Amino acid sequence: MYKKAKINNIPSAFVLLISLAFTSACLNTENVNITPKRTIKKITVTDNIITQSSLLNAILDSPEIKSNLALHQAALVNIEVEKTARNFRTDVTASGGLHKKFPGNSNAATANINAYKLINDSGQTDRKINLAINIANQSKISANILIDQHIEHLLQAFVKHSAAEKRIKIFDTYFDVYREKEVLITSAVEQGFLSNSDYLEIKKSINKLRSDKAKAKLDENTSHNFLKLKLNQHYVKSIAEIEKNFAPSSMIPFDQQNTFNQKLLKLKENALDIKLELQKANGLPLANLQTSITSPNSTNTSATLFAGVSISFFRNDGGKSVKTIKRIKEQLKSIGHEKQNNILKMQIARKELESFKIFYDLEKKILIERKRDARDQLLDLDLLLKAGKIKIHEYINVIITNSEIDLYEINLETELLNKILAVGIVSNQTCSLIALCDRDSLILELKSNVNRN
Repeated sequence: MYKKAKINNIPSAFVLLISLAFTSACLNTENVNITPKRTIKKITVTDNIITQSSLLNAILDSPEIKSNLALHQAALVNIEVEKTARNFRTDVTASGGLHKKFPGNSNAATANINAYKLINDSGQTDRKINLAINIANQSKISANILIDQHIEHLLQAFVKHSAAEKRIKIFDTYFDVYREKEVLITSAVEQGFLSNSDYLEIKKSINKLRSDKAKAKLDENTSHNFLKLKLNQHYVKSIAEIEKNFAPSSMIPFDQQNTFNQKLLKLKENALDIKLELQKANGLPLANLQTSITSPNSTNTSATLFAGVSISFFRNDGGKSVKTIKRIKEQLKSIGHEKQNNILKMQIARKELESFKIFYDLEKKILIERKRDARDQLLDLDLLLKAGKIKIHEYINVIITNSEIDLYEINLETELLNKILAVGIVSNQTCSLIALCDRDSLILELKSNVNRN
């Protein structure tokens, strides 16, 4: 299997070593590989990915997303790192010192050059490459999840901003009506037609509306600032895109089984399976085609050449593999429970949406009647007020009641949107609500699909 020889001519020995190493590197070891090689498409994730969606461009400009894409790129490079285990390798060692002889001493120096080529490792290299591919795919799915989370936060801010704008408009409308009657209120108080108690009650109600408007203005400002910072130079076009495409519907067919979270957990399961195989194969032999040359030393005046096959394997690792296998099996159980919990959370969110949608539809029908009656009542009261047949505070109370009806309608619509967003969030399909899922799939895949040849 091997030949070990003493060589007095060092330059000749070195040439022989290099020749043997080159020959070993060129050997065809295809027949001894346990599993076929895996390859991955070479891609480069650039700092600037441009899409047709301004909203998606804004998300991809985020430092957090860029950081995640860089991690994905690093994971792709790691696949190539693992493949280098199959390559030809060399190492050089040298030592010098004092060699003790009796009755005297002598100087000692030695050098050793080794060349290796893996010919069989019981499939461990293939398993490590598969694990690296799995981790790269995990990083891709993680990027998908993060992008969907950004869409989620942007839509939440958009809904909050839109609702705040509508509430402010309602407040302003009824404040205008109140201001038109403010002179009458003052006159009524001065002439004794309106008691001080009724007047204070009116002021209390109006001040509450002013306070509520201030809160709406705060919501408008905070959500606007959030959108401006997140969307940056893409703000105007992104908002226009959301306004055009955001068409939430409780009937969107959210996929419970094939979400990004479920895909990620499945990949983690596969990764643990590979790690389990790695641990079980730890005691299997490792074979290398090896050539080495050792320089002369004080006890051996000739150089030594070795050429052949080296085989090594663990006899005992102190129980580490057994304990590691036990840990991996427990982690697999944990992932199984997590997958079930994800499905449960999606089902709960979906049921909450369905229940609220029934309530919403009923309330909308009632609100149509309430708004119509309130509008007619206000017109009638306005005529009665001018005729002096009702007191001014009765008219103001109706104004406040009407504003509360309009505000309730806005809150009802906002809650429905938030319930729909909740389903999109737990299923990582918020992009469905903004017509981005089809368009961003090319980006979310990061153009790095793994091929198995």
